[in-house]
Parts: sequence; C-alpha cells; structure tokens
Amino acid sequence: MAGINKKPVYQYSLDGEFIKEWQCISDVQEALYGNKRNGNMTRNIINSNNKNMLGFMKNMSIWSFTSPAERRAYQRT
Repeated sequence: MAGINKKPVYQYSLDGEFIKEWQCISDVQEALYGNKRNGNMTRNIINSNNKNMLGFMKNMSIWSFTSPAERRAYQRT
C-alpha cells in the first residue's frame, strides 16, 4: 500500500532501557505474532501513552511511539 504513513515503534526493556527502533507497527506484529494483523497493539500503545506510561507491555518488552530523544526531553522537565 503506497502512500501510507508509517510511524516508528520503539522497544524498551522492562527497566526502560532502549532496545530497538522498528519501522512500523506491522513489523512488530510480524515479529511477535507471525502476521501483520494480529491484536490491537496500536490502540494499546496509544492508551498507555495517554495514561502517562512509557508504552504497552508485551512479551517482556515495552512498546512505545515515544522515541528515546523524546523520552529524555520529557524526563528533564
């Protein structure tokens, strides 16, 4: 599907340490579930971010749309 905006997803350890940047949520879902359309991960990440949480916990990782740079800037304020 050409022209669709892809938002990067950031993977953190349960301690909040940055692990990896994924190109988009579909890549994460492919790695976790073996397909690109399983679960409601986007909604779960957004809901977690709206509750001032770093992200959504799944498979011993935290998944977030908040980049490490954004996270550092937020922590300084």
